[in-house]
Amino acid sequence: MSARAGEVYKLVVFRVAGQEYGVDIMQVRGIHRLEKLVPVSRAPHILEGLWEWKGQAIPVLSLARHFGLQEKQELEGGRVITVEVAGQVIGMAVDAVTETLTLPAAMVAPAPPFLKGKAAHYVWGVGKAGEQRLIVLLNLQEVLEEKELKSLQEAVRQWQKKEEESKRSEAGEERKVRGRLPEAEEQGATGRKRKPRPAKGGATCS
Repeated sequence: MSARAGEVYKLVVFRVAGQEYGVDIMQVRGIHRLEKLVPVSRAPHILEGLWEWKGQAIPVLSLARHFGLQEKQELEGGRVITVEVAGQVIGMAVDAVTETLTLPAAMVAPAPPFLKGKAAHYVWGVGKAGEQRLIVLLNLQEVLEEKELKSLQEAVRQWQKKEEESKRSEAGEERKVRGRLPEAEEQGATGRKRKPRPAKGGATCS
């Protein structure tokens, strides 16, 4: 990511396994408190679970796991950064979001040349904020490979399919119960003895 003289970067800074990372604020759709996630069977190893938000099932991946770093034992207190990648909204679980930061381009160095593999695609630079504070700069659009993105999308589809099947099954059981109600009411009505009705005005006995 190249910069012109006098340019600044507006970043969202977050922490994973003790290291600070920064992403362009324009890539971030939202920052949310990490709530209870729905586990998914046979899911990709990077998938932490699904998060139901505003009627959507959003796959939440563990950045620590994806980067091969040590994960926190407890997810509570963490944050989810939501981004859109290839039309899919994805949540990225981080330990904490620390701040939004404006960093002059002059304080950003290119990514180290020794980076290899996937990291070489999504790490675009290192920012210096203060004397001893280094922030690894990421392009979240490049964090996932195409096959990883497809595996997350498939996990969402499978979960949605199971949810629809469960709802159809519950609706079917409810219809069965409703169908038995009139029959039960009729049986209850016929099983009761009726009291004789008083005669309405007619002939009298003498």
